[in-house]
Amino acid sequence: MSDLKAKLGDQVNIRYQIFDSEGALLDGAQDSPEQITLGSGELPTPVESAILGSGEGDIERVSICGNDGAFGQHDPDRLQTLSLEQFSEIESTEMGALIEFELPSGEILVGVVASKTELEIQIDFNHPLIGRDCLYEVEVVSIGSTNDL
Repeated sequence: MSDLKAKLGDQVNIRYQIFDSEGALLDGAQDSPEQITLGSGELPTPVESAILGSGEGDIERVSICGNDGAFGQHDPDRLQTLSLEQFSEIESTEMGALIEFELPSGEILVGVVASKTELEIQIDFNHPLIGRDCLYEVEVVSIGSTNDL
């Protein structure tokens, strides 16, 4: 362990878990650390702020209120209605299911099934945590400058 403390612009390897208000696991990167750049906006501002000044091995817990806008504001234009026929190869199209779409650029876009009829499915491409209370638990695995990691 070093005495290095995380600062803006640092490359930080983290393991994290996100829990809902009842304690159910929503998301996380526990197996292999995920690299982020502090200040880049990759994490909600309250989470980045908690990591600032943390050292390797530190665990930070940050409660996020659904009303604080940490994941943005709900945008009705990010709801897309598509033909259900386009989803014949998808395992689950039930309400709340996460569906991944690969864009021509290779980028992966994730949407949540918001509604479904016999002919159509509505996919919500807003961040799935918008408006939800949650708890981030973040372990700082390692810290380095852009050139170090």
